Amino acid sequence: MKTIDKAYHGKSRSNRQKKYYSVANAAECVGELSHGCEKFGLTQGQFSFFDILETILNVSGPANVVIATWTAAGAETARAKEFLKNGAISSIKWIVDRSFASRQPEYCQILVDNFGDCIRTIRTHAKFLLIYNDEWNFVIRTSMNLNSNPRIENFEISEDKDFCNYLLKFVDEVFEKHSMSDNFNNSAEICRFPGFDDHEAITSAKPAAENQSSYTFNMLDIKQKTAMEDLEIKRLKKENEYIKLQKLKKTLLPINDVIKQLETLKQYLCNDCLEIIQKIINNINLSN
Repeated sequence: MKTIDKAYHGKSRSNRQKKYYSVANAAECVGELSHGCEKFGLTQGQFSFFDILETILNVSGPANVVIATWTAAGAETARAKEFLKNGAISSIKWIVDRSFASRQPEYCQILVDNFGDCIRTIRTHAKFLLIYNDEWNFVIRTSMNLNSNPRIENFEISEDKDFCNYLLKFVDEVFEKHSMSDNFNNSAEICRFPGFDDHEAITSAKPAAENQSSYTFNMLDIKQKTAMEDLEIKRLKKENEYIKLQKLKKTLLPINDVIKQLETLKQYLCNDCLEIIQKIINNINLSN
């Protein structure tokens, strides 16, 4: 089992370039790429996730590519296949959300037909792109999916070998733990990724099977714990309501005492007031 840090802690981003263009194409918006560069950009959707991929490939030359996306359009999938055929992309891997097949079956089928054994599906909403070869190591994080995005989107580009290797470890874990036969199967077992969950990374020398069992994602335990917590909250609410009711009862006078006090008041009242008080007493007696 690999040991993977919880989060990547890389070099300072103080040199990051920030750009916003509403009409520029991808190449103009991204600008010059160099080793160690850091860029952040906002667009108005005038270019796509794949346009950024193409822009970077024009600099890096043939490279290995990893695409993580929640959804992918047919046109972008076809472009990726063409890039693989002409050698611009040396190899490709896909990480896609399991629900893609049920949400957009036609687009999903295009992806499967073209890249079946290069795809792994998990429950994910992460969007990132890795482009790497012997000379370059690009990591792109973005709000874009692999489709047209006619809205404001953001992207970040880092040329950083350590950062790229960090995410490649995650990609390797996904491909090791999920088989192609599990793709788009929402009932397939959900795997945990040590170092990417809420536990510490596994560093002990325990047997692999023991380590894995210690960090297995147990949905049943979580559901049971949640149900017990809900029951305890309901019990505390009922207990609190009972206490409030008892306090209220202590502040109320018995009905007979109320009537006695009203009878006592009658001797001090005028005839009109006496009539009102008598009506109140009569109503109390009727309700009793």
